[in-house]
Amino acid sequence: MKKIINFIKTLALCSFIFAMTGCQDPIFNEIRLEVELEKGSIFGDVYSIIRHGTDIYCSNGKIYKKGTALEDNTHGRWKKVNSPNGHVLKIASDNTNIYALVYTSFEDENDGEMTLESRKLYYSSDEGSTWQECNISLTNRQSTECRLICTNSTTESGRKAYLIYAGKGYTLNGSSVTQDATINGKKSCCWNGSSPVFSAGEAICFANGKKYETAGSRLVIDGTSVSLGRGDITGLAPMGDSILVTTLNGAVLVDFDGNELPFSNLSSTVSALYESRACLALDPTKPALQNTVYASICVEGTGSNSALFSHEGLWSYYPSRGKWNIE
Repeated sequence: MKKIINFIKTLALCSFIFAMTGCQDPIFNEIRLEVELEKGSIFGDVYSIIRHGTDIYCSNGKIYKKGTALEDNTHGRWKKVNSPNGHVLKIASDNTNIYALVYTSFEDENDGEMTLESRKLYYSSDEGSTWQECNISLTNRQSTECRLICTNSTTESGRKAYLIYAGKGYTLNGSSVTQDATINGKKSCCWNGSSPVFSAGEAICFANGKKYETAGSRLVIDGTSVSLGRGDITGLAPMGDSILVTTLNGAVLVDFDGNELPFSNLSSTVSALYESRACLALDPTKPALQNTVYASICVEGTGSNSALFSHEGLWSYYPSRGKWNIE
């Protein structure tokens, strides 16, 4: 009987402590925000999420697409697209073509590490059914900068694609690759409603009548620099009331002045434990909670910071679900 009484006292004490601290302790808050994982379909490192035609596409070594109609505005529904041989690192699009930057590698028998063998740029004019190589030769030197960017406009007429290679800018038009000195040294672009705009930062967008671009870990709003307290910024997804910002330490939703906002369970899913490399809001005119929003995560290094490799891939928020979950 004495043991039972002591057990009841201990249980009551634990309940009291939990009641007093549970609502204040961020650990318990994160637990309450956790959700059971959906069955994932887009795993691995996702570096691109783009619009093409009436669909959206993403790449994780291969290429997948998904419709944007109302019936597709739910978990999954991705379809694998034919892709060039090799690892598709990034994709981009203009109003006619999809472009794919593809790497091939081999294992060095001396040290057992993978070595870059080649990288090539391809285009497809039939939504990824067939691919042809673009008219440019790319070195296999890993140290030579090579990035594929596009405006990713919601309007097809505003979609333009570019290659930044060894510091020089090129405009893409199917197989044609034309050097454009005006975009030398740029790293990102977007559509301002009438023309493409470029930035030396990793990402740029327009929202609420202001220009947003990045400078390392800082967000530059119409020339004013704001610290988000995160790692280097990798992507921006503007919406009607806010901007989703992806960084090397997770993703964060901010208002138009750069102040952090809550976004359902974002902080416990696309968290600071992970690198987030790509993002997209399906409708930039809708507020966040009424929008379909995507963001990717990948594990930093070996995952020794408690990040889980099983969580790597594309994550999504749907208004009908009200939570972030693996896609």
